Amino acid sequence: VKLPLMKIKALIFDFDGLLVDTETPQMQTWQRLYQELGADLRPEEWVQCLGTSPDAFDPILDLRGKTSAIFDSDELKRQFKLQSTLAIEKENLRPGMGLLLENAQKAGMAMAVASSSGRLWVETGLTRVKAGKYFQAVCTAEDVSRVKPDPELFQLALSRLNFAPQEAIVLEDSPMGIRAAKSAGMACVAYPNSISIHLDLSKADLIINSPQDLTLARILDYFQHNQPKDIFRHK
Repeated sequence: VKLPLMKIKALIFDFDGLLVDTETPQMQTWQRLYQELGADLRPEEWVQCLGTSPDAFDPILDLRGKTSAIFDSDELKRQFKLQSTLAIEKENLRPGMGLLLENAQKAGMAMAVASSSGRLWVETGLTRVKAGKYFQAVCTAEDVSRVKPDPELFQLALSRLNFAPQEAIVLEDSPMGIRAAKSAGMACVAYPNSISIHLDLSKADLIINSPQDLTLARILDYFQHNQPKDIFRHK
């Protein structure tokens, strides 16, 4: 049976790591703080918290198991927040993302952000990179009872935009986010950053590694010729 082609009317974007690479500066900040205490933080340890609640990996607990050095956990968290915030403030939209947003807006597509982070963090970040104007809805951790990999954030974004799952594409950079999109019955494009490129993103329908390939035409053309994985199983 030939399934009908998708008519894409909306795009839903993750924030951290996808629109703006907040993840690399955060990991590098913790790595520096670890080194000062004679310990190491490996990327494969840090990635446990990508795309979901930050509680998925506790650096303080991890450090206590790796060093006998005495440290003040509150002061360390303060240092992390200060240093990582300064580093993130230098980050702009990821390469290719500005043009994609611009072209999607010109094409009359609806757009939303669905992020497991807090509202203040996401809205401040969107304002800083001058991207808030593109989105009709911003869904964050405060809006749902469960963050990714639960599909609730994407379901909420769909309902706020007033579209069905088969009318939207999710853009993500992490396995947790891809899982959430698929659980919501949606097509998913992965655009990994320098950390998430090392993760298993194979559940995404399309993986785009280069900014040059991150175009609206490429994404829409792909789904005109390929049915999304598992999408029609979800009713």
